[in-house]
Amino acid sequence: MKHTQGKWELSIKGVAFYIEADTLNGEEHIAEVFGHSVSEVEANARLIASAPELLEALLDTMTIANNFINNHDGHIMSETYETIDNAIEIIKKATGEL
Repeated sequence: MKHTQGKWELSIKGVAFYIEADTLNGEEHIAEVFGHSVSEVEANARLIASAPELLEALLDTMTIANNFINNHDGHIMSETYETIDNAIEIIKKATGEL
């Protein structure tokens, strides 16, 4: 499963908060965000709009962490392994593999 490609951005139209992506086919509506207050809705919308970039950063971090582990003969603290395992679970959740 792949998410909608393109940069996701917050779009405010009146009192409505939307997430839209600039795709090869033009602008595409991803989601409308709701909440208990305007500030909560805006915070949620900004987080959702950042999701593809957060996932990409996490994937890049995993690549660096794995390279580090492979080049240091396993001399890594257990907390590092736990962090990596957690990141793997988040990636699986975000990509629908979980």
